[in-house]
Amino acid sequence: MLALLGLLLSVAPASCSPLASEGAGGGVVRAFTYPRYTEMQAKIKEWKRRYPTLVHETTLGKTAEGRTIPLLRLGDDAAPDPKKPGVLLVAGIHPRESQPPVCLLWLADELLSGYGKDARITRLMRERQIYLVPVLNVDGKIYDETAQPPKMGQDWRKNRRKTVPGGSSVGVDLNRNFPVRWGGFREKDALWNDRTSRPGANIYEGPASLSEPESKALADFFAAHAGDVRLFVDLHSPLRKILFPNYLHGADADRYATLAAGIRTRQKDRPYASTEIKRDGEPPAGSRPGNTGLSYTYAYYVHGIYGFNIEIGLNDPADETATSGDLAPRHYPPLAGVRAEYEANLREPLLYLIDAAGDLPTSTQKRSPLSPVEMIGTFLPGSTVSLKPSLLEPTGFAVLTSESRLAVIESELRSVPLQTGFTVRIAHDAKPGAEIHFTLTVWDRDRNRSALQFFMNVGRANDTILPKDENKK
Repeated sequence: MLALLGLLLSVAPASCSPLASEGAGGGVVRAFTYPRYTEMQAKIKEWKRRYPTLVHETTLGKTAEGRTIPLLRLGDDAAPDPKKPGVLLVAGIHPRESQPPVCLLWLADELLSGYGKDARITRLMRERQIYLVPVLNVDGKIYDETAQPPKMGQDWRKNRRKTVPGGSSVGVDLNRNFPVRWGGFREKDALWNDRTSRPGANIYEGPASLSEPESKALADFFAAHAGDVRLFVDLHSPLRKILFPNYLHGADADRYATLAAGIRTRQKDRPYASTEIKRDGEPPAGSRPGNTGLSYTYAYYVHGIYGFNIEIGLNDPADETATSGDLAPRHYPPLAGVRAEYEANLREPLLYLIDAAGDLPTSTQKRSPLSPVEMIGTFLPGSTVSLKPSLLEPTGFAVLTSESRLAVIESELRSVPLQTGFTVRIAHDAKPGAEIHFTLTVWDRDRNRSALQFFMNVGRANDTILPKDENKK
């Protein structure tokens, strides 16, 4: 098994074709398929044996079923060096998207085998902190592998949490579970023809933001490394897109434009479409367009880490018209095609991003004066209110989030100075007197960050609330 996986992970393109092996009698023993999770673990173990000074394995956290989520740091430092720019690459949030994990393993194998031999790779390994999560959704990955031939996988997207006690629904879409823009498609999502609030849906967002141990583990990593990890890439498939936050302010709009162009110019085979930047703007009050609860928007807007979602897809124009429905064939494409896509359109962009992280600024924690929050409306079950802080920053933007299921923040991003408040919808089943906690993250044009926390009680009428200082214990 390890021999086959070693061939699979070889950086030589010819060795990665999904050809069948032949036994001594000439019979077919096994056709190459995607590596199983146990094989990935074996490969990590092999790396640690072969490159003990370059591979440092820890744990990101635990899954819903209690499994550990491996976190690798590649570099020649025995301990993390926060002075070196960090990059986090994650795959496997959606288990059925089989291309991202194997592409991340190919990249890791090249970084490790090229150290001391290739000048560019050696420099990156010495000057960067490179963090890898080969599979975030370990439970889902293992379940996806239970499919019987001829199926390549269970076409499973979510984690394996029992969503309703005593019910049959299983799983939360981890990439709809982050606080920024959580609670989005309470009505029907036309793209998926379903609702994020329905427990059985493929895009079920969970009972509250960060309700899942896998997404919470990633959020905790962002919080712990916001001062040193400058760039985050969440690898998905199969849509051939470069996605990132579209409402961008000040110099960050130019930085994102440069990074997106840098990715596309390094793609040899029909560069991917990328997000359209909306400079110094904000979504309309109460607007909920686009996907919600995403990892990369949360990383950027709350923690200041430049976030990307790169959707890997094979070079087939006819394949790109469908974006929902039955995409099973595109989730498990021939491995030879994935390797060709990696060589043409992913390898160089990822190496570029690791390098470019060194030119990105970090965020700075700032102690701003507490800002009273004016409430317009009555904080009653089922009501919609506007929360408008009195922000003193001259320019920048602010983001309002909550980890409570009782509040959906419909317009969580506002330009500073504020012209309109944050639109908040209260759950119909909220009990009078219940506390709903909020976090207001404020950014100025110099990437200084202030975080203010406050709570409100359901049943409260028009009022002004004074946040608490999160820096005081």
